[in-house]
Formats: sequence, structure tokens, C-alpha cells
Amino acid sequence: MSRTGVSAAYVSSSVALVQPYLAAYLDFSGSAVRVWTGNATKSLSDDFGGGNYLGVGTLGGVSAVTETTDVSAKGIDLTLSGIPTEYVSLALSDNYRGRQVAVYLILFNTAMTAYEQITMFRGRMNQIAINESGETSTLIISCENRLIELNRTTDVRYTDEAQKELYPTDKGLQFVAAMANKSIYWGNSAPSSVGNTSNEGTGDGENTGGG
Repeated sequence: MSRTGVSAAYVSSSVALVQPYLAAYLDFSGSAVRVWTGNATKSLSDDFGGGNYLGVGTLGGVSAVTETTDVSAKGIDLTLSGIPTEYVSLALSDNYRGRQVAVYLILFNTAMTAYEQITMFRGRMNQIAINESGETSTLIISCENRLIELNRTTDVRYTDEAQKELYPTDKGLQFVAAMANKSIYWGNSAPSSVGNTSNEGTGDGENTGGG
């Protein structure tokens, strides 16, 4: 979790009470969903231009955000309960996989008039599990950390042809094929058989026809 973004003045003793909340941004294909653990709609900033966050109170939850000392991808689960059953199909039919997710820790002052925030998690939605209970359902959205991309192979080749499919005027890879068989002589000139063939057949002690 990032520790930047909270000023020293905000966490000093001059703030009588700091009220923490969580906010989540989910980029569904139909429209972005913004929710927070408050009880009313609140206009909050985020990494996607900001907007109105719907208060879900205790109906929303976030699993523990794990910190590690190594470079590893740790995901989280977002839970939203109390959803009417007729709205569950909307979540299932959406093309949500691979779309962006962000979770923020929001620190409000006593009067709820000013706040600072920390980005706790950035990643992508992976899959949605549904637990039905009578007339309402609970959605559990599993999210992958952005570092998971480091473990995935790519089908893009570093060749001139592949580069020009993406950027037709880019010549940055046009010499890649030639580099495979390129001989480079560090600190010495090229051998005479490679760099200067006009001297072949001559050398020290060889009779060149002189008297």
C-alpha cells in the first residue's frame, strides 16, 4: 500500500478525529461503478477523473490488502451484499474481465468536509462469484494486482514486421534481423580476410616478385 498522499498536518494532533472509509472504482463496460462505505452519495476524486460515489455502508467489504517485501502479485476480493436478484444477471452479462479496479482509503476530518486519500490497490477484475440467499444476492469480485502482467507471455515479436503492424512508419527494429549475424570487433580492426580482401596473398617474408 502506498504511504504517499497524506500530509503531515492532516495526521497531526490538530485533527481531533480522523474517520476512515473505503472507496472502490470498478470499470464495468456499461458504465463505471463507484461505491464507498459511507451512508450517502459523496463526490470524491480518483485516478479516473473523479465522480459521485454511492454509499453502501456495511453492505460493501474489501478483503485484507497484503504487503510483501518481494515483487509479487497479491489480489483482493471486493464484496457487495444485499443486491436484488434481478440485477445479478447484469453483472454476469457484462464484459468485466480485465477491466480496471482501484481501492482507496479515505480519511475524513470530523466535519466530513475535507479528506485525504491513499491508493490501496490498483488492478483488474478477474471473476465474479455469486452467493444467493432468498431475494438478495452477494457478489464477490476477485481482482488481480497489476503485477500479474509480469507473469503473462506476450504474442508480440520484436521484429520489424511485427512493429510495423502496430506503427507502420516506425523504423526502430528494421536492423534486428541483421544483428543476429553481425560480427563486432572490440579494440581491434577486422581481420584482413573480412575487412580488406585486397591484401590476400601477401604477407611478411612472401616473395612479391622484387629483386
